[in-house]
Amino acid sequence: SSFKTSIKNSTSFFEKLPYIASTECFICCHAAPPREEVTKEELINITDHPKLIQDITSKRLSTGKHNRSRGYSKGDVKRLRKTLKVHKKTPLIVGHTPMDPFGPVWQNVGNVKHHHILYSAHQNGSAAFIRSGTDMIPLTFPPESLLDAINKIT
Repeated sequence: SSFKTSIKNSTSFFEKLPYIASTECFICCHAAPPREEVTKEELINITDHPKLIQDITSKRLSTGKHNRSRGYSKGDVKRLRKTLKVHKKTPLIVGHTPMDPFGPVWQNVGNVKHHHILYSAHQNGSAAFIRSGTDMIPLTFPPESLLDAINKIT
C-alpha cells in the first residue's frame, strides 16, 4: 500500500511541474517547443490547452524532411523565443530525447544554435547546465545504482 501511495504522490508531483520555464537567460521545456503559433497567455494557462500539453511533452526534433510531420524544427525554436520575447540567442533546453549515444547532453542540436538536449535517464549518467556569461556549460554526473532504492520500495 505504501508503494501505491508513493506512485500517487509522484503522479501528483509531476502534474504540478511547469511544462515550460522561461527567464531572460534560458528557456526549458519538457520535450519540444510548440509546433504551432501560440500566445504567451496560452503557455501560462497551459492546463486549459490539452493539445498544447500533448505537443510539448511528446514531440521530438525532426530528423529529416520526411519526419517534419512528427517532429519540431528550427523554425519552431525561433518562434518560441519570439513568443516569449527573449533574445534570439537565448538557450532552449529540452529533455526527453537521447540524441548522443555517448552521453546525456547534446549541444546545438539539429544545427540550431543555443538549442540543447538533456537526457537524464542516459545509461552513462545525467547532466545539468551552468551558465558562465553567455556560455552554457554542461556538467555530467556518473550513474548511480538504483538497486538500493528499488529494494526499499518493494
